[in-house]
Amino acid sequence: MTQRDDDASRRRVLNGMFSVLVDPSVLSERTAFEREALAFIDWVKASPPREGYGPVQVAGDAERAWRARRSAEGVPVDAITWREILDAAAKLGVTPARVNAAAGLA
Repeated sequence: MTQRDDDASRRRVLNGMFSVLVDPSVLSERTAFEREALAFIDWVKASPPREGYGPVQVAGDAERAWRARRSAEGVPVDAITWREILDAAAKLGVTPARVNAAAGLA
């Protein structure tokens, strides 16, 4: 649960997060626990997706896919932001050619 108070002078968010942390070694041998956890993940991901949606994912799947895509294709940057990056680099004495080369654009 996240909430804000009505006092606009105090910029904060109150996060009422509840966490339970469990030491798997207390439940069973580590390899057995990992095997069961991985089997459960496989079972969940084998669920048929809802019509119109992609495959069932577990925590971290989307982030791993996004990272792989960005690693392969790079990060899209609009022209205004790129100009701001070049301007900031220039203030530090870094030439546009060097920034472009570092970004794989040279």
